[in-house]
Amino acid sequence: MTELAELWVQIGSAGFLAILFGYLLLNLVNSQKEQTEDLESIRADLSKMSAELSNTQSISIKLIDSVNSFKETMNDKIDRKFDRQDENLEDLSKSVAYLQGKNNGGSK
Repeated sequence: MTELAELWVQIGSAGFLAILFGYLLLNLVNSQKEQTEDLESIRADLSKMSAELSNTQSISIKLIDSVNSFKETMNDKIDRKFDRQDENLEDLSKSVAYLQGKNNGGSK
């Protein structure tokens, strides 16, 4: 404690306040450096996340396109099958009409 009193006497109150102000500035500079390092780390993480998000988005789009093309292919197959069944039904209807006509009027 006597050392602090001797220092106070030698440099005076203005000098002591200047030393405290310098210490405050030094702590602020160190704190600013730590914050800058943290911000750089956050920026790097954000760029990685952005790249991953972009990759995920492109994969999702490709998957949706694949599902849509599969659905279109299946719809085309179903439409063709329905058309074939419709044609078969029409053929059967014509055959039944022919046989009914033959049965009704063919025995004269």
